[in-house]
Amino acid sequence: MRRTLALLLLWLLPVIALAQPTPLSALRDDPEWREIFEAISADISRYSKFKEIRRFSFTKHPVELVGEMRRVPGKGVSLYYPKDGQIVIIDARGVLLRDARGHNRAMPKRSASHGPLMSLESVLQFDVERLALLFELSGERTDSGWTLYLSAPQRPSDEPAAIVVEGVERRIARIKIRREGAEQLEIRIVEARENVNFPPDEIARFFRHP
Repeated sequence: MRRTLALLLLWLLPVIALAQPTPLSALRDDPEWREIFEAISADISRYSKFKEIRRFSFTKHPVELVGEMRRVPGKGVSLYYPKDGQIVIIDARGVLLRDARGHNRAMPKRSASHGPLMSLESVLQFDVERLALLFELSGERTDSGWTLYLSAPQRPSDEPAAIVVEGVERRIARIKIRREGAEQLEIRIVEARENVNFPPDEIARFFRHP
């Protein structure tokens, strides 16, 4: 039995080696990957509906939320949760929380959610050069689309240790953010639109004021 298992593992080794993700340096030389990078990093306005799943080490069942995501060039990313009316604004200045009454509160950088949210904004903006400074990137094509792996094992414990980005064709379908022994965050994109013309009052409501 042991000999049979050993032979099977030896037979699988070439397959496993072939299945290893391709490093970023090689992805940049692949025309199809360049098209994916250009599409998901395009500096355009975007709107999407999403399902958010939060998993905690201290509870058996995950927390599931639904929301809306908006991105406007120069203003960052806004997450809106209709159930309680909360808005989370993520931009170059940090994370701003806005309640249903319009009251603002800056999220402290030491907060457990600050690091994952800033990483989420980086992924949604998808500046490859910026991400390459923070993570080791690799990717692979799958039967249903493509997957990117962002790994940073040496980052502080309050920062994401790994991010997985799954996509179909030229769009992001799912983002999974993991911190060692802490909250795990998953965003599933349900519906997406590009080049959205947000009216001024909508921008004022969902993004940081000057």
